[in-house]
Amino acid sequence: MATREIAGKRARDEARMLDRLVENMRLASFRSYLAVTMDSMSAIVPDVLALAGSNVPDAMQRLRPGHRWPSVTARKAGRDDPGSLTGRRIKAGAVCPWRPEPLIADAIVCDDIEGPFVEVKVYGASLEVKLRGEGFVFFTHGGMGFVMLESPLPETVINSCVGRLLLEVVDHPLFRKRDLMISQATQVGGGSSLAFDVGRARLEVPWRP
Repeated sequence: MATREIAGKRARDEARMLDRLVENMRLASFRSYLAVTMDSMSAIVPDVLALAGSNVPDAMQRLRPGHRWPSVTARKAGRDDPGSLTGRRIKAGAVCPWRPEPLIADAIVCDDIEGPFVEVKVYGASLEVKLRGEGFVFFTHGGMGFVMLESPLPETVINSCVGRLLLEVVDHPLFRKRDLMISQATQVGGGSSLAFDVGRARLEVPWRP
């Protein structure tokens, strides 16, 4: 019995060691892929991360591959692909008329009860961010920002939004730092959606040689 117990313990220890080895190799492969493919981010990403007490390098370290990794790297998608998005992403429409590239990676940066929910995502070659505030969700993609308001704005406001500063419609500290001009506005899924240009910035990937 003692021999069997010793052998069983050794087998379990070796199994755990192999699991850790495989996970470390998977993470190293994933980061090597990001180092080669990622080159940009929506310019407002650092500001969003700062609200959560974080920064781009720290958020990058948190990134982990999605459940479809690495098969997702073989998929092709673009902004002209038709279709709708489900779950935590909005249905394709006038304000978000494209299907994002496949999700490569994501990580929750902050989910404190008293703080904002902030998440980083990798679509294609770009680092993006999602912020859930009181009564709205803000996310970026390819240099564009999108605000989804849970409660719909009056039609008169929606019809007059284009060309106005976002801060005139949505008062939030994040939007006070930049002159973000609304380029599209519509009613979507019982709420209102606003789109605006946030610009793009170069991304320094920490694992790049």
